[in-house]
Amino acid sequence: GQFPFFARLTISNGTSAGSCSASVLDANWVLTAAHCTPTTVNGTISVYLGYGSLTKPSETIAADYYVKFANDQALVHLSRPTTFPKIPYANTFDVNTVPIRSIGTGVDAWGGSSGFYKFVDSSSLVLDAGSPGYFTMGTANSMNTPCSGDSGGPNIAYTSTGFPFVVG
Repeated sequence: GQFPFFARLTISNGTSAGSCSASVLDANWVLTAAHCTPTTVNGTISVYLGYGSLTKPSETIAADYYVKFANDQALVHLSRPTTFPKIPYANTFDVNTVPIRSIGTGVDAWGGSSGFYKFVDSSSLVLDAGSPGYFTMGTANSMNTPCSGDSGGPNIAYTSTGFPFVVG
């Protein structure tokens, strides 16, 4: 697939379940939004790798723990290593690096999941002055973003040689 580092999470809080997107950072860790992690100690996360892969069979790995950060990011540790491709994470980046590509599964026009990942390139990267470390992607109409209804998906930029890296 076009984004082999893309992953899907299934999150259970014991009584309810949801899903989010994530990025494979290395063999043991995926990056997602902190609000995508369980809100209870009995919560679980399953990581589905190979979403859209044309070259490898998919695999599901249970997460054994996670670490939340103040900027709504979380690292989810896999209970066993994966061989799926990874993408590097940028601790800092030039906000003038455009376009930023936002990837997710989002909702379709009828409010359901599309079942496939999609992406949009945006030159509208707005830093949130009230929340350092946060930024907003896309347009005024949030339905135009692949993230509508899907959090945690990677926002990526590219080096001058075309190499992708995660910026959030």
